[in-house]
Order: sequence, then C-alpha cells, then structure tokens
Amino acid sequence: QEESSPELLSASERAYGRKGAGIIGMRNAPRFVESKAQFLRHGHALATLDADYLEENLVDAESLYNAGWSHGKEKMGNTPDLAKGSFYYNPVTDSPGTKEERQLYKYSYIDNLWPDEAVLPGFRQHAVRLGIILTNSCGELSRHLDRYVVSQDKTYEPFLYKHLKGTEKAKARLLYYFPL
Repeated sequence: QEESSPELLSASERAYGRKGAGIIGMRNAPRFVESKAQFLRHGHALATLDADYLEENLVDAESLYNAGWSHGKEKMGNTPDLAKGSFYYNPVTDSPGTKEERQLYKYSYIDNLWPDEAVLPGFRQHAVRLGIILTNSCGELSRHLDRYVVSQDKTYEPFLYKHLKGTEKAKARLLYYFPL
C-alpha cells in the first residue's frame, strides 16, 4: 500500500485533526469540470417537465423520495420547501444490492428512476458520468484518510477505503433552485 504524500497528510490534519474544521475540499478531479457543466445544463429541463410526467415517471413516494424527482417534500418548519427540486440517483448501478437487500432496506437500496431518453436526451449519461467521478474521488479521499488515521494511531485498522471502493450504496443528488 502506497503512502500518502506529506501534503495530503497535512491537508488531512488541517481538515480532520484535533483542531480541524471537519471539511476538506478537493481539486483537479479528472473530467469533473466538464462533466459537471454538461449535467447541470439538464437541471432546468428536468425541473420544468410536465408535472404529470414527473409525478407518473420520476416520483417515488415509497422510497420517501430518495430516488428520482422530489419537489416540496422537504419542509422548512411546517412549510414545504418549494424553492428547490432534487433528483436522486445511484451513479454506480440502477439496482443496488440483492433483491432481498432492496426489500429489507428499501430506503437505502433503491432502484433508479430515469427520464426517458427521448424526453431528456443525455440526462442519464451525464448524470452517471459525473456521479462516477464523485464516487471515485470520495473513494480516493477515504484511502488517504485511512492513511492519515494510521499515521496518528498505529492500532487503527483501516476500513473506510475497503468499504467505499466496492460499494453499490452510492447516492447522488442534482439540486435545482427555482427562480424567486
């Protein structure tokens, strides 16, 4: 197992050490900027689809709106938040886990809902591409965090990377903010 560079260990210390802020930023993820721009262009088109189409094809109340389109389901106090819409999906696989896991953990292992390609051309392709970049970047970050913790505590048994690198339980969210 290769070592993290001193710069990465230092960044991990600043982010997650005893005086850390608990947050870290990443930069220079390959193809991220282009993929993000391509996918975000679809936000308005999705949010302004016919309400009946959205409700019939992309809303999943059974998953507590953890798959597909969600608008007005989150609340600010007792008031539905109508300022934004969300599209939730798993970039790794359309059907995570086994059939039994999907039945047992129906809010964690959720089948994806996608708009028809004819309705939103390129949406799914761009969503998956960006989601995979983010998932892989988080996996690499977890490997460096494991190394950081080992550098601080030799008894620590690394587990973050091991669990994240092959998981099918990934979630991505496209947020669309409606004009005020």
